[in-house]
Amino acid sequence: MKLNFKNIAFILLSIFMNTNSFATEQCSGTVKKIAISSSGEVRLITSFRENYFTICSLHGSWKDISDSTCKAWLSEAHLAYASENDIRIFFPDGTDCTKFMAYQDAPKASWIILD
Repeated sequence: MKLNFKNIAFILLSIFMNTNSFATEQCSGTVKKIAISSSGEVRLITSFRENYFTICSLHGSWKDISDSTCKAWLSEAHLAYASENDIRIFFPDGTDCTKFMAYQDAPKASWIILD
């Protein structure tokens, strides 16, 4: 493949667009409390966020997070709580880990990892 200006520009643009589309904010800390509402919303209080925030729902999709993913995330949260290990939650780029909206208005998490 001959690399000319158009090909190089396309490659650089593709790389730039892909890295920005996966930009996330990582919030890390211990799980202090886990709550499940009557509507099935799973809420956490963590060392990085001192107010309940929703991560998913056990009764169907919440912000496009399936209930099966929610069950796995709830398991991770319980394990982090019981073991006192940190949990890392990935949110959209620009999310302030200490000040984002609470309860069901929280931003959509994309990953939850037990550290």
